[in-house]
Amino acid sequence: MPFHKISRNVKLAAINLYEHNMLSLKQILHCVGFSESIFWHVCKLWREIGDHQRTHESPQQCCH
Repeated sequence: MPFHKISRNVKLAAINLYEHNMLSLKQILHCVGFSESIFWHVCKLWREIGDHQRTHESPQQCCH
């Protein structure tokens, strides 16, 4: 699959669905259209540095 930018909203939706146990990881990945490795990378970045676009928010305890 060629490189494409994943929107902030899609990344946050995937994280929230996972964190709130609303869908299985397999279902989330199918819906958002990116790989499991990208999902875990997004979670790692979110956990380490938080939301770049909203600097007043602290990083979430995402994807334990």
